[in-house]
Amino acid sequence: MGSIYLSKLTPEARQELVKDLLVSQSGNCFICGREIDLALQVDHIDIDHVEPLKIGGKDGPDNFAATHDSCNRAKQASDLRVARVLARFDRIAECIERDNRPPNLGDVLSEFGGAKHEISIRIDNNLFKTTFPGVQDNDIVTAPIQEDEIAGFRYTFLNLPIEYLHH
Repeated sequence: MGSIYLSKLTPEARQELVKDLLVSQSGNCFICGREIDLALQVDHIDIDHVEPLKIGGKDGPDNFAATHDSCNRAKQASDLRVARVLARFDRIAECIERDNRPPNLGDVLSEFGGAKHEISIRIDNNLFKTTFPGVQDNDIVTAPIQEDEIAGFRYTFLNLPIEYLHH
């Protein structure tokens, strides 16, 4: 589905929108994260909806992103946020290709800022307690400890900041 908003823009207004989007995106393609050069790539820049219209995305500047046209074509009709994650994964795969192995969780965590801090825990009765000071969260997180009676494993469920995930 095309954008009614974009179809009504003059070429000059469209160029201004591209400039504004690139300022908010630090001059980079929303999908691949590489630089977009307005002078060199002027005819190869797309504006697309971050959240597609067909799934409820708005047709306006708050839902637009600037992309290389080739990146935008490659993502087809998917959400641009999903396309961005896939592009970063492809870049990880390219970087480790010389090691003759597929990417693993450690590579992904490294790319996204994981594995920066060790986690400290305390078990108190049947409660798991921790805190995440490395990400300026000093609240004590408490979660009940469950037990798998057949396997004898004890476990808990937590939402961990990526900085505390290790591979």
